[in-house]
Amino acid sequence: MRLSRFFMPILKENPKEAEIVSHRLMLRTGMIRQQSAGIYTWLPLGKRVLDKVKGERLSARGIEVGHIFYFGTKYSEAMGAKVLGPDGKEHTVHMGSYGIGPTRLVPAIIEASHDDNGIIWPKGIAPFDIVVINMKTGDDACDTACGRLYSDLGKAGFDVLLDDTDERAGGKFATADIIGVPVQVIVGPRSIANGEVEVKDRKTGARETMTVEAAINKLVAAR
Repeated sequence: MRLSRFFMPILKENPKEAEIVSHRLMLRTGMIRQQSAGIYTWLPLGKRVLDKVKGERLSARGIEVGHIFYFGTKYSEAMGAKVLGPDGKEHTVHMGSYGIGPTRLVPAIIEASHDDNGIIWPKGIAPFDIVVINMKTGDDACDTACGRLYSDLGKAGFDVLLDDTDERAGGKFATADIIGVPVQVIVGPRSIANGEVEVKDRKTGARETMTVEAAINKLVAAR
């Protein structure tokens, strides 16, 4: 997926109405958009995460992801639902319900996994596996290297986002950090002149410089 063709309305400032971290980051990264008071729509980036959450079993650290409701005998009386008690008499059943939803899991995961720069997605539900950052779109060497990374990593089964926008370097780094893609491959004119790129781990911040070939092999081997 090319960033220049992907609808991702990133906000530069924190929305005034968003007080908690997950709400703020979901709005800033363009995962959701407010339609009216208390009503939100999932946008493409958020939908990618939501679809992956539905396919994974996850746990969170003490964050509410569901509700339990006690109905008492409201419905059981209407249905005539009774059980035989230890006293030998019939008793109306006390009912309740519980639920957990993917739409609750997404903000819970963000609350548990983020830093000052944005979201840090677990690999299993990240909207993209890798973001390739072209530091100088239009430069032949950078474009060629990014094209190869995008193509080869895609063929290897990765879901790759290519930042081919004309944004400045600082803006590209900020975008990559806030949306939280686990791995960043940075391609700049100076490094690519030596045949090298930089691979950054979003979670740890660790960076490693290597050849394009080595970067592809390393990422494929770690998959």
